[in-house]
Amino acid sequence: SSGINAEYGRHPTGRTMTVLEMEGLLGDVENIGPPMRWLDRTIAVVLVITTVFGTVGNTLSFIFFTTERARNRNSLYFKRVYQTINAVDLLICISLFPVIDAFIEDPDTQL
Repeated sequence: SSGINAEYGRHPTGRTMTVLEMEGLLGDVENIGPPMRWLDRTIAVVLVITTVFGTVGNTLSFIFFTTERARNRNSLYFKRVYQTINAVDLLICISLFPVIDAFIEDPDTQL
């Protein structure tokens, strides 16, 4: 033995697997078949719909809570909490546009 520990992970049966066995498993994962373009497009459509509704809804809600007058310190606190929640959710909705683009883009035309 060269003193190199070849143990890498555990087999589903519980026995320890060597690096070569793990590489063999990775080779199987790489050959899972062609991408399902219809599934990518379906996910993209669902994301577009939810992003549009989320962006419009959060913008209107943020405007509402911005123009709402606080009657006391307690209502001012909750007004700020709701504004913060709306702002974070709006940023999440906006950040989905690159994800949508990745689902719509054809992987064969990438660089």
